[in-house]
Amino acid sequence: CLSKWAYELGLVKEKRFSVETGAGILYPEILENGHVRVDMGKPHLLAEEIPVVGMGKGQVIHQPLINGGTGKTYPITCVSMGNPHCVIFVDDIQSID
Repeated sequence: CLSKWAYELGLVKEKRFSVETGAGILYPEILENGHVRVDMGKPHLLAEEIPVVGMGKGQVIHQPLINGGTGKTYPITCVSMGNPHCVIFVDDIQSID
């Protein structure tokens, strides 16, 4: 995470500071356990806002995606928090080809 890296290098001294991103200014906070907390804002879930194609115009939540190489189908959720993500849900990560 950029925030933790900047804090550990001493580029910022405060545990809460501002970072300018493509999604706007965010305020990460370095926690005592070394984790970083940041309010990323409201997620964009509509296909046209992410953007993602081939999934219609509505929300892409728990939609089937077929792996062209294996023919297996996985449920996906697409979301943008300033940049697009495709989350693939699996029961066991070790079982993925």
